[in-house]
Amino acid sequence: MDDFQNADNTLVSNTTETLQTPVPTTPNPNDKTPTKKPPAVSKPVLILAVIVVIAIIGLLGYKFLFSDSTDTLDEELEVIPTETVVSDQSGMPIDPTEGSDLNSDEALGNYTNYSLEKLQSTTGNKAVLFFAASWCPTCKALELDIRNNISSIPSNLAILRVDYDTSTTLKTKYGVTYQHTLIQVDSNGNEIRRWFGSPTLAELQTQVN
Repeated sequence: MDDFQNADNTLVSNTTETLQTPVPTTPNPNDKTPTKKPPAVSKPVLILAVIVVIAIIGLLGYKFLFSDSTDTLDEELEVIPTETVVSDQSGMPIDPTEGSDLNSDEALGNYTNYSLEKLQSTTGNKAVLFFAASWCPTCKALELDIRNNISSIPSNLAILRVDYDTSTTLKTKYGVTYQHTLIQVDSNGNEIRRWFGSPTLAELQTQVN
C-alpha cells in the first residue's frame, strides 16, 4: 500500500484490491475418466412402452380371432335352404310335410297331424293349429294331456298338430316364430285368433271362440 499527499496535504491511501475472478476450467484432453451420460430412456418410460406394445398385440390378436369367428358365422347363416311354396286352387299353401305321421297312433279322434284335406273337412266346425316341437317340454305336456283326455274333445273341434321344425310354409304363412303357438282358423285357413302355451286341453278349449 502506497501513501501520498495530495495538494491539500491530505494523506491518501492507495489501496490496490485484487479481484479474484473464477478461471474457467477446460477439460484435460489427457484425462481418460469417462463422463457419465444421462440414460436415453428412463426405466418407467421403457416399462410403459412395453405394456403398450403388449396391449396392442393382444388387441390385434383378439380382433383377428373375433373377425374369423364372425366370418364363419356369416358363412353358416348364408346357407339357407330354399323352398318352393305350392298353393291349391283356394290359395291355401300346401305344406310339404302334411299328412306325414310322426307316430303310428298320431290320429286320435279329433287330434291328428295337420293336412290341408283335414282342415278343409272342418267346414262348419272349429279347428286349432297346434305348432309343437318334439323337444319342447310344454308342448309335450299339452300333447300328453290331450291324449289322456281325447274323449273330452267336442265333436265340432279339430286340433291339428303342426310340426314346428319342418312345417316352414305354415310357419311363414302365420308368422309363427316359436313353438307352442295355437291358432284357431276356419276351414279355409283364415286366422281367427291365436294364443300361446295352453298347459292343458281344458284350458285350450276355453280359448276357442
